[in-house]
Amino acid sequence: MFETEPSVFALDRPLPEFILARPKLEGSQSRSDLIIDLAVRERLTVREIISRLGGGRGHFEFVGTPEQVADTIIAWFEDGAADGFNIMAPALPSGLAAFVEHVLPILRGKGLFREEYEGTTLREHYGLPVPANQFHV
Repeated sequence: MFETEPSVFALDRPLPEFILARPKLEGSQSRSDLIIDLAVRERLTVREIISRLGGGRGHFEFVGTPEQVADTIIAWFEDGAADGFNIMAPALPSGLAAFVEHVLPILRGKGLFREEYEGTTLREHYGLPVPANQFHV
């Protein structure tokens, strides 16, 4: 995340000063800024940061029964907090299979997860025209 060798981090110490100074990163600048803000605000050690963010890499995480998971997704969607979700199962492929087997039927039953797509491509699904082939004369 911080584009730094892991050996510079002491697990039971705060983030090093050069990280707190917010170096310009090639990758996830906004995500690293959020982690730094959290670490400073809550005075976290590197070990605590890893413990807190390791599973979802800083994204919202929740667990529960299939009904609780579906209810959380539905609440976020209906409240306008999200228009889609990336499912990051803790174990693959079993975690994703469990989600598909147990949560998707609940979402489908409430009309919030489609059974089929209109087209066969993402372009067709969004109703986008096929661009002209620049190589076809």
